[in-house]
Amino acid sequence: LLARIQRVGGPVVAGPGTVNYATSFTDRFFFNWNTTSIADGNYIIKLEARDAAGNKDAGSVEWKTVTVDNTKPVLTLPEDMIVEAEGPTGSIVEFVTSATDAVSGSLAVTCLPTSGSLFPLGVSTVTCSATDEVGNTETGDFTITVRDTTAPTIPENLRFSSPVLSCGAFTNIGFVTVNWDDSSDAVGVTGYDYNIDFPKLTGGRGVWNTSMVPSQYSGSLNPGIHHIKVRAKDAAGNRS
Repeated sequence: LLARIQRVGGPVVAGPGTVNYATSFTDRFFFNWNTTSIADGNYIIKLEARDAAGNKDAGSVEWKTVTVDNTKPVLTLPEDMIVEAEGPTGSIVEFVTSATDAVSGSLAVTCLPTSGSLFPLGVSTVTCSATDEVGNTETGDFTITVRDTTAPTIPENLRFSSPVLSCGAFTNIGFVTVNWDDSSDAVGVTGYDYNIDFPKLTGGRGVWNTSMVPSQYSGSLNPGIHHIKVRAKDAAGNRS
């Protein structure tokens, strides 16, 4: 038995070569063909029987068509993504991927983490791959950055709780306590800054003090008119 391999519509690329005898009861004959360096395409494998003198009969020729595919699929992934945090644990992010192959057509893409996963604050790498019918695999990755750029809400309902005063009122008590309603933030409020534009007994004029955590200020004030400002902040440094 001799084997010959020819590209469909093209030249012979291998053979004639000898077909080997096998000891298997089901596959009595075999031959090897290394397709690693063979161009993609359709090929005809012809088997012909000859006697010792080289004679053959036209009816002794058998042929099969096979497809060689050594090319990886084409993987299409999103560009690196930047999304806004939806909460302190990050954000649920969906994305679209695809893969095509010249022989296998459209392919399924596997990604980790998957689309629709919860991505934490910071940078996460998504790794994807697609494999065609003969095992050629293409891989790729992209990043998803979840960040917090949204400021907390503005503190509201500033009020003097000790002594109880209305805005613009006068008092001879130099130590005051100011309260306000808590601000809100998707990721979480970490504290408050306050600013007093008339100097306290200690501290400078118009300087933001960043040491406040609770929604309350207590301190001593010099005589005079004071404007008290409060702003909220989050862990990313956003301020209302």
